[in-house]
Order: sequence, then C-alpha cells, then structure tokens
Amino acid sequence: MKIDVYSIKFDVGSVLEIDERVKMDDFTMASRTIELPEPIHLVLQVANSGEEFLVTGKMTVNTALVCSRCLEKFTYSMDIDFFAELSHDEMVNDNQIDLSDSIYEHLLLEIPIKTICNEQCKGLCPQCGQNLNLGECGCDREVIDPRLVKLKDFFKKD
Repeated sequence: MKIDVYSIKFDVGSVLEIDERVKMDDFTMASRTIELPEPIHLVLQVANSGEEFLVTGKMTVNTALVCSRCLEKFTYSMDIDFFAELSHDEMVNDNQIDLSDSIYEHLLLEIPIKTICNEQCKGLCPQCGQNLNLGECGCDREVIDPRLVKLKDFFKKD
C-alpha cells in the first residue's frame, strides 16, 4: 500500500490523515496460508518528524484461517494497533511511502500460533477422523498404554 506524502513532505510537524480499505494478497506463514478475503480497514496518521515519517493508527482485519483441532475454515477478526517509522530515504518515487511490509509484519505478529475456531471445539476423532463438532462417531477413543493396563483397575473396589 503506497501513500502519497507530498502534501506533508516539506512541512515538519504536519500530519496526514488516512482512512482507507486496502485489498492485500494472501500470504503464507509457517506453511499455513493466511487468507485475506476482505479489504483491510486502515485508520492512520502519518506525521513528518523531519528525519522520518511516523505512522500510527489502527488496522481492522478479517482473516480466513484453518482450525488446528477440527481443520475447518473460520473467520478470525483482529483490531491491531499500528506503528511504523519510515525514513525519507525509504520513499518510493520521491513522494510516496510503502506500508505493505509493515502491514504484513503487524498481521504476522497478531495471528496466534495455534488457531482454534472456538474454545469448545472438540477436534477430530483420532481413530476415524470424524469431526466431533458435527456428532459422535462411536469409536472407542480410550487408548491405554499397554505398559499401564494393570493400573486401570487399581482403584476399583471389590
């Protein structure tokens, strides 16, 4: 996402207000595809501090992720505080700054390592692969380590 900063480029202390929806490409994080089905809503302030441009504000993002337990796709919404510092040397075409890398960086930092569709997600049956959120499968999921079988009846009273 490129922002034209010509209006504040020569005026130290001036601020530019940005309120835009920007469509960004999907990306990969640790072999997972992060889909961005909707535009990202950015409400930013770009300030010229003399040495650099300070960008602050908020990002509202809806991502499509895959649940780590049941493998179903779900929407994960985030409100992210945004902050970036870009020097005048990093300008593109002498009048624009590019925030794309900063946007992706903020997204990467906010997405959880283990994505879960909801806290009550039951996941998949380890025996047959049935999604347990949709219904029980009837499999016996009680797996006992063969070395500990004798301890199974330890607390049973005669």
